[in-house]
Amino acid sequence: MRKCLFGILTAVALIPANPTLAEDDFRPMVSGEDWLWQRIFARTKQEPVRSAILKHMDAVYRKYEQDGVDGISQEDYDLGLQLARVKYRNDFLNRHWLPYDLDGDQIVTHQEVEAVSRNRVLKNFSVEGVRILPTSEQLAELEREAVADTLKNLGEIGDGIDFSEAVMLAARMEEKTGVHRGVLGAIRSFMSLDRDDDLRVSRAEFDAAVLEAFARIDSNGDGLVDADEFAVAERERRAFKASYDKELKARRAARGVQYTLRNCKLPKVSPEHIFALVSARYSNAVANIVLGDHEDAALVEQIVVEPGQAKLVLALTGSASTIWRISGAVDRVEHIIVGSGVRQQTETNALDFEAVVTSGVTGVEANKVTFAQSPSCLPFLSKPEDRERKKVDATLKRLTGSALDHVSVVMQKNTVFVPSLTTERNAPLDDRLMLPSTGPGETLRQRFMSRYRSGIIDIDPARVVANGKARSLDVLPSYAGLAQLLDQGALEAVSYSLSYWVGERRYTIEEGGAEAVPDDVPADKVSRFPSKFLIKQKIEMPASLCDDMVPRFSLARGVPLPTFLGCHPRIMIEETGETLICKNVFRLQCRP
Repeated sequence: MRKCLFGILTAVALIPANPTLAEDDFRPMVSGEDWLWQRIFARTKQEPVRSAILKHMDAVYRKYEQDGVDGISQEDYDLGLQLARVKYRNDFLNRHWLPYDLDGDQIVTHQEVEAVSRNRVLKNFSVEGVRILPTSEQLAELEREAVADTLKNLGEIGDGIDFSEAVMLAARMEEKTGVHRGVLGAIRSFMSLDRDDDLRVSRAEFDAAVLEAFARIDSNGDGLVDADEFAVAERERRAFKASYDKELKARRAARGVQYTLRNCKLPKVSPEHIFALVSARYSNAVANIVLGDHEDAALVEQIVVEPGQAKLVLALTGSASTIWRISGAVDRVEHIIVGSGVRQQTETNALDFEAVVTSGVTGVEANKVTFAQSPSCLPFLSKPEDRERKKVDATLKRLTGSALDHVSVVMQKNTVFVPSLTTERNAPLDDRLMLPSTGPGETLRQRFMSRYRSGIIDIDPARVVANGKARSLDVLPSYAGLAQLLDQGALEAVSYSLSYWVGERRYTIEEGGAEAVPDDVPADKVSRFPSKFLIKQKIEMPASLCDDMVPRFSLARGVPLPTFLGCHPRIMIEETGETLICKNVFRLQCRP
């Protein structure tokens, strides 16, 4: 009863006062004659007889005649638009608001969101489909994530969100998605069938247009579409579609930049300033902190400002979460714009073209830093000659008012000098952590240093200007963290892997497995490192290990599950024989 009443109230509350046609729809207008012709052609594949076509088109007319008054008109569009909006908003509220109103007072509070989120997390926590009880730490962390997901739709709750506020939220979401545009577009096309200019397509006008459209296919007028007539119509349909697609592509291109950059607000750049872009990929230095909700530790790029008189505006963008350390003649820096690559959504692995990769800056004041609102505002470039380069140039000129003076794309280099844009691969970095040179984890540290040659940089989170929270890591990232846990005795190596190079390709095999190292590979060119571990104590899983294959872990009996930032390698639980697997493994949060 409550849901029924809720739906009725919502339907009344959400009908807009002056619904209009979607003038902002950039799709090419299709005439009513062409719309009917295409619909009839598609139907002739099943029923090539005129009588069957007329029966089918009768159902089409009744579908679009919405208000019960004879004829298709603007009023039918208005009513259909209202009904589509009501349905969408009811669906939104029933999904994102009503399930959280636990006491039925039509106000959703933060406490209610937390209670529902906790219940859902607890109900869905399982290993390989077997429900288990999470630790209190895991439950709290997953509850926070579930609450954050809910608040993406509800926004800041404050003292609570009542019914009228929820209606407004639903209305804004409906306008943003424009879900009502599709089907109702046919009514706009039909208006060209209005022969007597009374602003209404009568049944007689509609039927006459249907017969004319059928006659365009049934060229001999015998009431039956034969194979030859169908083939001619098929060629006409393909030509029409090609022409339509070409015009649609042109319109999308014209509207694309404006739509993509609709939320971008970057500072203007004076022509007197030097405007330089640095795009970084795979830095060989990593920080001992994570930014935002990332599971990988932030990479580190050093920007050294060279002496000079002219002021600089720097556009900095990277493929991964990055901390940009600004040093040198920092007084020359007028402003810094930070962009990013495109993130992947946590639950779906799909690209989220509106979500930025969290990054940070040190060495300059916060008021000199602007973070791009989406990846489109300042995209990541993977190559200097990337086909997106012209697009980036045009985007920044449109948003900042100035063209780029210099562009540099760096890969596995830790230092860039500006404005000359010279680079160094392994320049010495301040605050580098000294790692032990001996101990059980030594081979893992060597493996870590082969990837991060510049090591781990100790950065104070309080000194980072970022578009997300900066958090220190208690355990070092990646294989350096595994080495740390081995040295502490929290982990025990139970099996090893062998790694070697053949030409330019690196191979890794399991020691004692079916494969063997080729005889012509010298023994000193083979590295041996632990690849499977027994977890002997309660640990925090190192960051940057979002991989469900290697390394592998077993959890000793009686030892609590590790805590982790969101993703982890696979963990076999000896007590139950089950395996905890992270389903989303590429820099994503898994859901056990």
